[in-house]
Amino acid sequence: MNRLSKAIVLSALILTIAGQSKADIIVPGADGSDGPLNCGTLAGLNPDWACGVACPTTAPVTYTIDLSRAVPLTWDMASPLATRGRGVYDYNKWAVVFKYSCIDIPANVTIVFKNHPSRAPVVWLVSGDVNIAGTISLDGQPGTFGVSTFAEPGPGGFRGGSQYLSEASPQSAGLGPGGAPFCQEYPSFAVQYGNVNANCAEPPIYGNSRVVPLIGGSGGVHYAGPGGGGGGAILIASKSTITLSGLISSDGGHTGLQGTGGAIRLIADVVRDAPLPNMVGRLRAGDVLQGRIRVEANTRQLADLGSPPYTVDISGTTASLWPDDTAPTVRLKTIGGQLVNTDPRASLDIPGADVTVPNQGSQLVVIEAENVPLDWAVVVRMVPRQGADLTAQAAYLSGTEALSTWYATLPVPSGFSVLQARAYKPTAETANAEGEPDANGLNR
Repeated sequence: MNRLSKAIVLSALILTIAGQSKADIIVPGADGSDGPLNCGTLAGLNPDWACGVACPTTAPVTYTIDLSRAVPLTWDMASPLATRGRGVYDYNKWAVVFKYSCIDIPANVTIVFKNHPSRAPVVWLVSGDVNIAGTISLDGQPGTFGVSTFAEPGPGGFRGGSQYLSEASPQSAGLGPGGAPFCQEYPSFAVQYGNVNANCAEPPIYGNSRVVPLIGGSGGVHYAGPGGGGGGAILIASKSTITLSGLISSDGGHTGLQGTGGAIRLIADVVRDAPLPNMVGRLRAGDVLQGRIRVEANTRQLADLGSPPYTVDISGTTASLWPDDTAPTVRLKTIGGQLVNTDPRASLDIPGADVTVPNQGSQLVVIEAENVPLDWAVVVRMVPRQGADLTAQAAYLSGTEALSTWYATLPVPSGFSVLQARAYKPTAETANAEGEPDANGLNR
């Protein structure tokens, strides 16, 4: 089952930011307790290797940050000295959070990630400067032909649909809030907060311009092959300056038909290209099915506008990292009378099922909602490991806007399925219960 995350989509406030004098901002939680991040510490050398020190090699090198090693703590707690550099996993925020003293990624270095079991996004809170001359890749993976598996997303993204192997082993839909629907005759693309047309054609750009909450791309589907995983999501917040002359990429996995691009959000007093000619940084969140990019800075000096073009705001004096406490949230409470735990993983494997329902067939699904107006729509989407997905409208049962209970009935098949709940404000554009351009709460 997919776990709780908060989401709210607001209208974008697009500003042209004038240059201001440099002054550090407040980044909550940026205590430097994970030490520096650079090619020296990534290579397992001195944990106090200073940022700006030359790499031990000039040959291109790729380092993997293993998010599964994160320590389960709340995001604002210092990383323990004994596990320094591993970060912390906060399931309430659904994020793997690192507190670096500085970041220095040289031009010959590429950083990739191994997902946390929850597939949570990445948050870097930095007490010093950030210099990215190399590459940070949160790209989703392509599907594997010939096997019934789900393509892995970047951290914070969602898995691609499995491949059709036979009539007895059909494909699945893509996972995520905009996972591509089961499609028997045409390719199907993922789209967050929306759906493809009847011919499974390419969807429009999705998501919200604030990149709050931090959430990656959804999985794609293909009738004759596997779908790609969605691009991941990363937030980099520095008290001082982010200098970008390299690449941050969060593309959907390509398997002919791909997942959507993910999300990139940068916050600092100054966000700039390197102060040298022809040293232009690039931000990429999908080349075809695009995600979202956000840059918040009091001084912004970036020649490349991003793909898709980034939205902007000032960072002010204090970085705002998370959704407001009053943001709408929904969570699956019970399925077939069985409680859903607070940090489900949707592993689609044995052992590892989040909920075991004794019998297949019609099952009551109970949803708990906070800060969700009672005139909103609440829906539950079910994606079986194989076969067609299904979305059911939930009915209001009891409670107030502050805390309410809803229910839906789903024909749960045998085997594994992934369920995800969401809430949105119905409008003319969302009459089909698919899009949510104004605001929404969702359950990962």
